[in-house]
Amino acid sequence: MPLATGESLQSASKDNTCPYGYWFDYDERCISDPCVDSVDRLHVCCKSADPCTSLTCPNGYIYKSNIGALTCEFGACNVTTNDLNRCCDVAAHCNTLTCGHGYTFDPAAYDTYCPATICDINRDRDLCCEPAPLCSTSYACPHGFTAWPDTYCDGITCDVVRDLNICCRPAMPCSVMNCPLNYVLRYDTYCQGTTCVESRDLFWCCERGMALSYYQFVPLELRQVGALVVQMSDFYLYNQQVEVANYDSAVFYCDPCDTPVNLREEPTNLGDRNPETKWLDYTSNPFFVRLPVAQPAFSYSFVTGNDESQRDPIRWQLWGSPNNIDWVILHEVNDRNVGLSIVPLDRKTSTGQIQVDVPCYSPTGSYIDNSANITCEEGDLIQHGYNCTPACLPGFTADVAEITCMDGELAPPTFGCDADNSTA
Repeated sequence: MPLATGESLQSASKDNTCPYGYWFDYDERCISDPCVDSVDRLHVCCKSADPCTSLTCPNGYIYKSNIGALTCEFGACNVTTNDLNRCCDVAAHCNTLTCGHGYTFDPAAYDTYCPATICDINRDRDLCCEPAPLCSTSYACPHGFTAWPDTYCDGITCDVVRDLNICCRPAMPCSVMNCPLNYVLRYDTYCQGTTCVESRDLFWCCERGMALSYYQFVPLELRQVGALVVQMSDFYLYNQQVEVANYDSAVFYCDPCDTPVNLREEPTNLGDRNPETKWLDYTSNPFFVRLPVAQPAFSYSFVTGNDESQRDPIRWQLWGSPNNIDWVILHEVNDRNVGLSIVPLDRKTSTGQIQVDVPCYSPTGSYIDNSANITCEEGDLIQHGYNCTPACLPGFTADVAEITCMDGELAPPTFGCDADNSTA
């Protein structure tokens, strides 16, 4: 049969296998007819493939570890063909690396891969991670929590929700602490750790104050000079700007009383939170508040009556007592002009919170040899800004003439009783 125009006498090799690193070129023809497979296949039909090193692995891939010995499948390397898998391995993403203590995944590395199939912290931390912010300096634990030591936020910046349980742990309430005499627990305060340590937390949890069960408001003068009929809508006591606990259970009463016989303007109205009701007394008798439990009151306020502004108290005293026997002045307004600046002329309107002064307990007699049973001549309770006159047993004289109470603290804090010369 005649050959077609241009057809070579050469024929294709019947064996189309080539050794590694070569590829079979189906377009080549043998140098003789018939083909000598052992000669033509290796020297004519099999062509050298490009080395894998001529292929650039795309992002997310790395050269195989034996890249120098690898070639592509057909001639020039092509990343879109099987050459990718022949020459490259899938690289490990940075997000598979555990950054370790004090570091966090770098969000800028969202498309970054380690230079190996497995990330290594010693090699790849700077590539994949950023230093994490220290909790103690970058995260403010909320109220009731304390910081974990040597911990870091789980991001390049701290997040108040995400990092709460990482940075913080519940703190121990200060209520487990026993405050010393003339100190009270700070309202809603927690120790600076998961347990309370007296040497660290005592004065963090406790402040100068006096927990009292009874309070007494004594009108001294009204807006209308010489008048006696006093009135008030509501009265409040506060512990650190917050209404004292269980104030709804407080008992308001008068003794003696000179209230209207219709019983509609009794002291109980002072605790009903209703400015339309009021307490009224015809002869300016005081009213009393008995709390369900002893509590410190650091401030107080009251609401003016619903009518007759001339009945407003303008000068007054607030007293306190732990037992309804021993009383001390907590605050007093003696200057009429001061009172006028405090009490609103508008009806059913509250004063601001009025700060009280912290009184002092007299020095504890059990710690003072030869002291009298009540160590101050003025009694067991000393008003802020006033003096205690030390009291000793007969035949003994105090080594100081007076002790001053200032903001719940005695100066000096105690005294001694020295024997008189005649009894020495």
